Parts: sequence; C-alpha cells; structure tokens
Amino acid sequence: MYGLEIIFFAVALIALYCMDTSKNHVSLCPFANFGFKFCPGCGLGHSLNYLMHFQALKSWRAHPLGIFTFFVIIYRLCTLIIKTITT
Repeated sequence: MYGLEIIFFAVALIALYCMDTSKNHVSLCPFANFGFKFCPGCGLGHSLNYLMHFQALKSWRAHPLGIFTFFVIIYRLCTLIIKTITT
C-alpha cells in the first residue's frame, strides 16, 4: 500500500547522494526559470547531498533547512516501512 511512496523517497535520496555538486546543472525551479533571484527551495538538494556526505557546515550554508528536511524524509521512510511490515 505504501510501496510507491517508499520507492519514491528511497530513489530520491539515492539520486541526491549521487548528485555531483561541483558541476553546473539544469534547474527545475520555476522561480529560477522565470528570472526571480530568490527561491525558498533553491539549494535544498545540494544541502541534502552535503549532509549525506557528512559535510554539515556546507549543508547549512547551501540551505539552512536541509538538515531538518533530511530528518523529516528519513522519519517518513521509517514510518512507512514500519506500517508496511506490520500490516
């Protein structure tokens, strides 16, 4: 029942872990694509990547909410896995 969401979050974390942060990338951010300078989510992917590579300071500098987001995703994954196992 929760399998699709588990797969989505797991694949997203794996993709973020494997992301090369040293290269320029194409942004999917609608704010950046429309020319806005500020976007509340920009840098979040880099922040998660740095955190998963144990670079907490770089993670904080990329986006201050990255650490919080990481733990929310991990919490959600764990609760979904537990629900799947117990039902």
